[in-house]
Amino acid sequence: MLFVNNKIVIFFLGGLFFLSLARYYGFDSDAALYLLQAVNHLYPERFLNDVPFMFGNQDSFSIFSPFIACVYRLFGVNTGGLLATFLMLLAWGVFSITFVLKWAERFGLKRWTALLVTVFFSLLLNKEYGSGCFYLPVMESYLVARVFSEVFVLAGLACFFCKNKFVSLVFFAFAALMHPLMGGWALPLWLFFHYPRARIPIAVLALISPLSGFLHAWRLDFYPPDWRPMYYTPGVKEFVEYSGLLLFWFFMHRELKNPSLSKFSLSLLLVSFIGFYLQFAGCFSAHLLLYQAQPFRVQWLCLVPVVPVFAIYLHGILSSDKELSSIDYCGILLGMCAIANESWVYIVSAITILAVYLFKMYKKTSIEQSSIDIFFIASLVFLIAGSVLGNFVQLALEQGLGDVSCAVSWISVPEKIAYIEKAMLALLVMVCVGQKRHWVAFALAMSFCNHDLKIAAMVAILFYLMPNISPIFKKILIALTITISFAELLASLDEFNAIQSTPLQGHPLLSATFLSLLFVFLLWILMKKNSANGKFIWVPVFGTILLFCWWNVCEWDARDDSQADCERQMDAFFETPLFQQVADRGKILFAVENEAPMQSRINFLTGAFADASIYVGEVFYYNQYKESNRRRSMLLRGDSVLTDMTNFEEKIYSIYQNPDTLFARVGYLCRAGEITHFVTDKLYAALPKLDSTYLDVRKIAVYLYGCPTEEKM
Repeated sequence: MLFVNNKIVIFFLGGLFFLSLARYYGFDSDAALYLLQAVNHLYPERFLNDVPFMFGNQDSFSIFSPFIACVYRLFGVNTGGLLATFLMLLAWGVFSITFVLKWAERFGLKRWTALLVTVFFSLLLNKEYGSGCFYLPVMESYLVARVFSEVFVLAGLACFFCKNKFVSLVFFAFAALMHPLMGGWALPLWLFFHYPRARIPIAVLALISPLSGFLHAWRLDFYPPDWRPMYYTPGVKEFVEYSGLLLFWFFMHRELKNPSLSKFSLSLLLVSFIGFYLQFAGCFSAHLLLYQAQPFRVQWLCLVPVVPVFAIYLHGILSSDKELSSIDYCGILLGMCAIANESWVYIVSAITILAVYLFKMYKKTSIEQSSIDIFFIASLVFLIAGSVLGNFVQLALEQGLGDVSCAVSWISVPEKIAYIEKAMLALLVMVCVGQKRHWVAFALAMSFCNHDLKIAAMVAILFYLMPNISPIFKKILIALTITISFAELLASLDEFNAIQSTPLQGHPLLSATFLSLLFVFLLWILMKKNSANGKFIWVPVFGTILLFCWWNVCEWDARDDSQADCERQMDAFFETPLFQQVADRGKILFAVENEAPMQSRINFLTGAFADASIYVGEVFYYNQYKESNRRRSMLLRGDSVLTDMTNFEEKIYSIYQNPDTLFARVGYLCRAGEITHFVTDKLYAALPKLDSTYLDVRKIAVYLYGCPTEEKM
């Protein structure tokens, strides 16, 4: 894909490349919550007295559940979830490619479309947006409303500069209907671009909106002292990151020569500023509506166009023959920082900019080439040493290889080394840009923006130090670097906020075969690219397409066997709930295979007394906040005294894995009238068994018990 510019090939290879980086994790994380919302949409009686649905639900603000519920009815939960996720991610990839392709064609980068698509996906991988202790991946692969909303936003961005301005508005409107908090930010972007007079009134309204809390009406109020679910409160880290992104878009507005793109940058700058301002104002004033609106989500919209816009800016300053100014160098570093999107990177780069300005490396101060070469060599040695140390610590901590105690004492060193590496890479990029070694600078910048691509920086330094290297050996190194870089991207894949084996760990023989063939095809493409028989380049291109198809068929489904079995078992409970004779589902306590209260509601598609997710939504509803904490405290303590919910999951596991303690909790909850039934896969002679069923996929029997009698309690 790096070396061809045929649109069909770019869509095929780009889509397959994206799918290899966006794997299927099933109904985990927020996907489980959205599945329950879809089931509740169809069967609300199943969630009687279930905490997340007792007092209202955020599902009422979206059209996602009615849509996805139809899919589950047609294909079942397991197959429908997999199919819907695949189509959703395919649409995400296709509209991303369309967005990059259309902008590249419009702003003079048509020749570099394939490369830009590859860079777009590679640099957005593992990037996060969020605030406080709540962060989400920019490239997310869960079946949730916000990802569907992102699909429509990407489609709207692709059509943003079309002759008919209302095409993008329609896409943005659907994005807002899918997830108002996510897609809603695209609407003021469209408004500010096409109707500039709306900017000042809306900005003023946003600035004074925190004062609306003094109205004390509806959600125009402040959180009371006993309801403070302040998970999203930003700190210094967020302030630096948000400020850096705002500075980037302000710089693009001032420096871009194209009027439309400059106007777009200004519009996005204003929308992002409003969002970030409301995030800080809503959190620190504890304003109900502003906090619940989660304005930090505008960061996703602020991040996604950075790569193509920065590429357009670079093409403009590097394609001209004029000498680059200090402002140009600042713009290059600012763009790199915006893509890297890490708070400390801005600080490191600010120091680098200051150094470049003070020493005036490219104008008034003459530096011997030998001194520059020594700096490159020292940087290469430092990068290699840092990689060796980082791998040692990782292998020792994750797999127990080597001296674990020594690795623990060095655990913070790789992160500190990364600070120095970023500063070195920034300086190396500046040197290469100043000497017009643009491809070397490109590889170094890729490593700066994504630390998983460090191998690209090492090979780039070798190319700089050995400019007369053999063309054949150079192509071998390039193919090998791309292959290893892709392997590093795969190795960085894990389930968000969870421990998950990467594709390379799960199937080493398959991975080795895939990477070997990928290297062969890439080398074949490079060798044929400038040959007289250039038409034969399509043979390795089609081979690469088939290779990625094979890889995705084998590796796209990232669920382990246990999770896959649980999700296949869900189909049995979609239309008919487990032990349907119990009408009040909120009075059932589940403890099956030690999963409860972690996964009981999702595994059986039903309401329950409690599980780990019953607090989700408490930011919107005061009564849910109080009730979820009350029920979880009763599980943890065996009394009604509220307790600290920190590390709830770890604490509750210790209770459920102890049969005597669990039985005592069941007795207490029965006496308190909190539960009437207990469902488990264990036999309890002291409890009256009312019913049982066999889970044919999971191969376990599940029993329905009533409350124990007084003499047995």
